[in-house]
Formats: sequence, structure tokens, C-alpha cells
Amino acid sequence: MENVSTIKKNTLTKKTLKRSTKRLIFYVSMVTVPMFLFVLFYFYVNFDALAMAFKKFKLVNYIASDGSIRYKEEQLFVGFENFKYIIDECIIHIDNGRVFRQSIVYGFYMYLFTTVINTSMGLLLSYYIYKKYLFASFFRLILFLPSIISSVVLALLFKYIVNDVYEGLVDGAIGFMRPDTPEDPKFAMLLFYNVWTGFGGGVLVYTSTMSGINDSVVESAQLDGVSAIGEFFHITMPMIFPTFTTFLITGLAGILTNGGHLYTFYEQSAGDVVTLGYIIYVQTLYANMYESTPPPSMNVPKMTFPQLTALGLMITAITLPLVLGTKKLLEKFGPTAG
Repeated sequence: MENVSTIKKNTLTKKTLKRSTKRLIFYVSMVTVPMFLFVLFYFYVNFDALAMAFKKFKLVNYIASDGSIRYKEEQLFVGFENFKYIIDECIIHIDNGRVFRQSIVYGFYMYLFTTVINTSMGLLLSYYIYKKYLFASFFRLILFLPSIISSVVLALLFKYIVNDVYEGLVDGAIGFMRPDTPEDPKFAMLLFYNVWTGFGGGVLVYTSTMSGINDSVVESAQLDGVSAIGEFFHITMPMIFPTFTTFLITGLAGILTNGGHLYTFYEQSAGDVVTLGYIIYVQTLYANMYESTPPPSMNVPKMTFPQLTALGLMITAITLPLVLGTKKLLEKFGPTAG
């Protein structure tokens, strides 16, 4: 009997080992490719970009054995020279840095304005739709419509209305978004467009999150005589505060890299009303490892890939503590459900 039980036990152990081996092989085969792609396209790319910020590339010509002139690439470690160039030429320099400095200011204005308007109005409109007040479904459709239509089509339509239609209605007027339009009306229209197109996604997410609030909590509060305003501040907001925090933090992370739809409207001819994200994007289009030739209309210093990488690291060094600090403050002092 002992031999039979021992044989059964050994057979069961072998089957278990065989099953676990198969599971391990399946797991490894499923994870290997994604992990390889993650290491290749995330770690390697970011490490290479980090190293590039401290290098300088140049082409050196030499005479080959056949007498022809050939070129080879040389990489030079230059320390913080690229960072020094960004600070000296793009920020401190009186003439070169004017548009660059102004782009940072415009970026902050755009973030603060769109965040305040989109967040406050978005929350109120989401609450209105969530409570199913009059025309709630209609407002939801209208606010989400810009997110459905192609951004290029929407930008062209908006540009046509504020330029061509306005000029047709008012004799001698200049459109609000012409390249030669004064800075104030042009930037005002950009702010309006960013606010208008920024409602849809937020309203959809907020209303979906509000729909997940337990009905018994709301009914209990209503039985206690809470008003609609009291319900919003004391029940709805604490319940959706993690979603609100996510929107605020993700927007803050892009405060210095937000393009503001400028390239959609103007391509390379936005003039002086630009954001830092727009400058980086256009510079990247015209740059390479050795030189940069941005369009003259940009009126900004030229930046190569290593210098752009250094700028990206400087932006990260500024925004990372800002984002993490804001997240900590919101988690510590924000309302909590229950």
C-alpha cells in the first residue's frame, strides 16, 4: 500500500510540476516581447536622450584612400554647455530671449485661464447634466461635440469664422487670428478656443464619475434637507475629488509644453504669440544633430537636438517637483469621502 501511495504521490508531483512549468513557459512567452519593447523604446530611448543633453555632434571631413572627401560624425562630451546655451541665448539674452521668455508667460496664462474656466465651469455643467436638469442631454452633446469632430477641421472652421466671416461683416476690420493681427486679440481667441475645445472630455469623465455615486447617500442627504449646492460641495465633490486631482495634475505636468493648438492654426507662422511647447515642436521639425534652421518668422534662437534635449530636461526639473508637491497638497488638504 505504501508503494502504491508513493507512486501516486510521485505521479501527482510530476503532473503538478509539469503544469507549473507549462504555466511558466506561457507567462514568459507572453511577457518577454512587451518587456523587450518597454526596455527598448522607454529605458533605452530616455537614457540615450539623457546622454545626448551632455554631448555635441559635428561632422568632420577627411580624405579617403581613393582621394575623395568623406564625412564622419564625432561626438564630444561638453558637460553643461547645452544647458548654458539655453540659459544665455534663450532666456537671458535681451533680443534673442524676448519671444522665448514671452512664450513661457503665455504658457502660464493659458494653463491658468483654461484650468480655472474649464475646471469650475466643467464641474458645474457636469453636475447640471448629472442631476438631469432641463436640456441636460442637449448640453452634453454640444459640449462634447468639439471632441468628436477632427481637431484640424474644427480649427479651420473656427479660423474661418473669426477671420473671413468677421471681415465680411465689418468693413475694414482685420480678422482676430491673422498672422499680422495684434497680440492681444489673437491670444484672446486662442484662449477662447482652448477653453471651448477643452470642455468635452472633462464633462464626459466628470459626469461618468458622478453617476457612480451611491444613490442611497444622495437620498439620505436629501431626506436631511440638503440643498443642491450643499449636495455638490459636501457629497459630489468629495466623491469625485480623485478624478478632479487627476485632471489638475496632468494639466500641470504640461504647463510648459502645451502647444495651445498654435501649429494647427498657423503652422510655422504664428509670429510672437507662441507657447514654449509650440517653439519646441517647430524647432524639432527644423533641427538635426548639428544645426537648426527654424523659419525667420519665429524670431527665436536656433537649437540642435542636444540643446532641445537639454531644454526638455530643464522643463522636467521644473515641473516634476511642482507636480509632486501639488499632488501631496491636494491629497493632504483635499476633501475626503465618508
